[in-house]
Amino acid sequence: MISAAASEKSITTSALNEIIASVRTADGVEHPERWVAGLKHPSLPARPTRWNLPQPGEPLPFPWEVQLNPLLIHPLWGPSPLSWCLAFDPATGNARHGRVHYDLSLCDADYAQPATWPFLTHMHFNAVSGDEAPIFPWPFTVVNERGIKVGDVLSEIFKMFQTVVMDDERSSWPLHRRQLVEKAWMDRCHTFELGQRVEEAGGIRRCDSFGAMVFFRGIEPSIDGGGWMITFGTY
Repeated sequence: MISAAASEKSITTSALNEIIASVRTADGVEHPERWVAGLKHPSLPARPTRWNLPQPGEPLPFPWEVQLNPLLIHPLWGPSPLSWCLAFDPATGNARHGRVHYDLSLCDADYAQPATWPFLTHMHFNAVSGDEAPIFPWPFTVVNERGIKVGDVLSEIFKMFQTVVMDDERSSWPLHRRQLVEKAWMDRCHTFELGQRVEEAGGIRRCDSFGAMVFFRGIEPSIDGGGWMITFGTY
């Protein structure tokens, strides 16, 4: 892993060419550890300014006042910047870039990106787009006192929607929804759980409650302005 730069170091063009040539050998083997962090040269992009860590006790900006990481933006149409099915743990390579022509999983650097600018330490999710319930029954909060990262958001969403739905809650749903959820559950068990028997795959989870709408489509400020809303789709 390339270490962070403590300061910038000016370099000549010939020296830069030598370093660039050294990071990949003639047989194609890459050596990223040979790159010198903090090099300063007109052909290289400027060193980004560091973000300040959140200060404890400082008031947080409202959701509509922050800028979302591009991976978390909800597109109105077309492929999502991030392709991820709720049935899979995003930390195990199942979240992928959605607007490329080849299969490219998110890497550690993607998960470590700030979720918002400026940093937020708390993100309260209190709605799902298109949900028929008058009040979202499963609100949750993502917390990271050093600033919420993309990985924090995805892992907390996954954990929350993997929770098993209790029988009394499921029985309160309309019949058509219960039928839809049971079909989604069966499909997940046979498709995503490698064909194992339904009784071996655990009970109905919250991710089954939206039927075929199991693909993450980004987040945006909730309509009531009190938190964040998640959007799911069929792809």
